Amino acid sequence: MGFLRRRANKVSAAQAVPLETLPTSASQAKTDLDRNKKESVLEEHPLLGSIGLDGERKDGVLPGKWGYVQDWSRMLWGKFVTKTIDDVQRSRGFLQFKFIMAKDTSSRWNDVAVVVGLSLFAYFVYDAYREYKAKREQQDWERLVARMTVPEKEGWTVDELKAYDGSGETPILIGVKGRVYNVWTKAALYGPGGGYHIFAGRDASRLLAKGILKDSEDDGNELTKQELDQLDDWAYMFEDKYPCVGTLAA
Repeated sequence: MGFLRRRANKVSAAQAVPLETLPTSASQAKTDLDRNKKESVLEEHPLLGSIGLDGERKDGVLPGKWGYVQDWSRMLWGKFVTKTIDDVQRSRGFLQFKFIMAKDTSSRWNDVAVVVGLSLFAYFVYDAYREYKAKREQQDWERLVARMTVPEKEGWTVDELKAYDGSGETPILIGVKGRVYNVWTKAALYGPGGGYHIFAGRDASRLLAKGILKDSEDDGNELTKQELDQLDDWAYMFEDKYPCVGTLAA
């Protein structure tokens, strides 16, 4: 049977009339048929098979378990992928993009130039403001330092120290073990309302040595060796952290 079929095909091919000799209408029909066959397949998908322009399958169902995979793939393709593409095309951003791209080239470049110009203008304004702010802060700091600076002096008296307890935005002086320190940079700690304001504007040696924050807690006794050692620790801390502005009067 196979031999007879191949024989018949050869005879048919030998008897076929060349395409150029066919009438114009038949040739046109052949061309239209080929074109329709090509256009009937949109793309080849590994799971969906051949998908036509109408979205329907053009071949059979995959065998076995792959048939279920094929069905799920077709459903996802139809419900999610297509819907997502439609949503994007209808979105505001996509429409704006299409509107911009629809403009002529010169108009688009004008838009770009405006955006770049505004961006540069905003940058220079911000940079100038930042420089002005930094300069202003530096000037304020220098004025504050000048106002809080106390000239060094030998022999500060107790009465002189009282004027520097931090009230009225004045420097804060504390006497520790015969030396006077300006602690204005820690006004929140030693100034009015601070936890250690009791030490400001006075000789705080005995309070520091005994570790007390009230004069009423001082027993008046001479400092013990342990209390003197504690005072030395405090004196070392003040010497390390704050500028010394002189000595206490004997």
